[in-house]
Amino acid sequence: MCGICGWINHSDPSRMGSEILRGMADSMTHRGPDESGELIEGTVAMAHKRLRIIDLEDGKQPMRSQRGNAIVFNGEIYNYIELRELLVQKGYTFRTNSDTEVLLASYEIWGQDCLEKLNGMFSFVIFDKSNRTLFFARDRLGKKPFYYYKSDKLFAFASEIKALLVLPEIQKKIKINPLAISDFLSLGYILSPKTIYEGIDVLQAANCGTYNISNGDIRISQFWNLEDFYHPDNKISPDTDCAENFRELFFEACRLRLRSDVPLGSYLSGGLDSSSIVAAIKEISKNTVRAFTVGFDNKSYDETVYAKAVSDFLGLGHTILSSAQPQNNELSKLVWFFDAPFADTSIIPTYALNNAARKYTTVALSGDGADEMLAGYQTHLADQFYGLYRNIPTALQKYIYFIAKKFIKPSYRKVSMDYKLLQFLSGYGLSAEKAHYWWRVIFTDDEKDKIMSPDLLRMCAGYNPYDIFKGYFEKVPKSSFLDKTLYVDQKTWLQDNILVKVDRSSMANSMEVRSPFLDYKVVEYTARMQEKLKLEGRKQKVILKSAMKPFLPQKIINRAKSGFNSPTNMTGKTQLRPKRYSYLFSNKFLLHGDKEDITYKAFSFAVLEKWLDMYDHFLSTNKWECES
Repeated sequence: MCGICGWINHSDPSRMGSEILRGMADSMTHRGPDESGELIEGTVAMAHKRLRIIDLEDGKQPMRSQRGNAIVFNGEIYNYIELRELLVQKGYTFRTNSDTEVLLASYEIWGQDCLEKLNGMFSFVIFDKSNRTLFFARDRLGKKPFYYYKSDKLFAFASEIKALLVLPEIQKKIKINPLAISDFLSLGYILSPKTIYEGIDVLQAANCGTYNISNGDIRISQFWNLEDFYHPDNKISPDTDCAENFRELFFEACRLRLRSDVPLGSYLSGGLDSSSIVAAIKEISKNTVRAFTVGFDNKSYDETVYAKAVSDFLGLGHTILSSAQPQNNELSKLVWFFDAPFADTSIIPTYALNNAARKYTTVALSGDGADEMLAGYQTHLADQFYGLYRNIPTALQKYIYFIAKKFIKPSYRKVSMDYKLLQFLSGYGLSAEKAHYWWRVIFTDDEKDKIMSPDLLRMCAGYNPYDIFKGYFEKVPKSSFLDKTLYVDQKTWLQDNILVKVDRSSMANSMEVRSPFLDYKVVEYTARMQEKLKLEGRKQKVILKSAMKPFLPQKIINRAKSGFNSPTNMTGKTQLRPKRYSYLFSNKFLLHGDKEDITYKAFSFAVLEKWLDMYDHFLSTNKWECES
């Protein structure tokens, strides 16, 4: 797990040398504190910050092959041992035991088709010396980030935006992307491929590209199509023993992710997903893996009692880690790590968990992805109920909402029933697709009209974040509505929120997090399963519960989804007051915490203000810095 960066500079290579390259890499030292490496060859520059996981002695990057090609790679290729054996049979001679060399050799033997053979999380760039190209790619689900900037004279890439901000050309041209602000206010995150800056894009999941060094042409394509596996013609026969097949795939995904040359553990919340992982590890591994749980003083958020029940049942080594509310400067630190406004409140416990676990281990397995594949969220139940509720006349739905809004007061408990009920009722009159999007909306369009300045509204004219969701719904027209929502969730919420959160929160602490549920073979299989194996009535994750029944206590199997959140109504923020950005925002919109649960809205305001202050400082100093 690492940080990568570099460029192709066609204007004046002598003006962008090792000092700038080192500055890019050093901005991401948290991603790889163990080792650094650089390569500058003519117009090509590549750098790497390494967190040693596999082949601790010989896996240094940039790595060159005997043909002169070079690679910088962020991630893990879990099936590298099996690929290595295939490559040896084809006559390839290896000098290291690293997955990096296996990846480079795979490209040299199979070209772009190597991507079909990789099981892992990755973003990488290969300098193909003979063809004078850069080949780059990002894994199927988007677990590892890849940002890039392209102008007439420069192509630059990095694992984090802050590394790109070191480049003089980008410093001169950087501007806020108004459409990204619209995304953030609606959802709390930014939808790819856009980023917070105009001119900087994120390579989307399952995409790869080739940059021609000779003429500056760039071609980007998709090497894996998730929508293919949701097509009704590809459904698995109802007579198939899906529970056994799913369990085999899941256990194999866990087994592959136990490959490590450094200490390894697993995160355990006491919910079904993380409990399934530790149970699988116990079943397939002779070595005991320590489980880690973060606790909270607020009992409505604390899940340690459930985690302890699982660890006691399985006989695990178990460490409970404490978490405190972030102070003002700590919130600034999180904003610095994320580079962009990002307001998922679970960044706080996720960061705290990784920070505390790093004292014991370097690699941890996590349950991310199960909810998006197996209909584990409350939003999927809301969709189901809304299918009936929307038959009520819209005028009556609207009346019910305003009555409920008048009498229901906020409790400020963890994703409370009052919050969920009001969010549901506020979606009156919507289509089923728009309602699914609505369940996660933070600020409504009417509220955004009051928050955004007239100038910003003009810049965003004709754009609505829902249009991105609608486009994804239209990519799977023949699928059931549940499968449509699962596909959309994986292309939006999972890629642009959950996996961004996991990557930044873990790498901020030099931790590697692995997600067995996001093994592409597991993802493909669950996409093809019958709908009733994911959601049947109110029973969610049906196939996972069936597969894990022999290995977990019934109270864990049947435990309701809780979610990984923390108390965040600590900002006291009721108004957006950016210092120098009145041309973007109005200060007329006020939050009323006595009338509604403003947890997510207040947190969004606090994060946005912190980011704007940091951006303002960057414009003055050309340094992306966190206040002390």
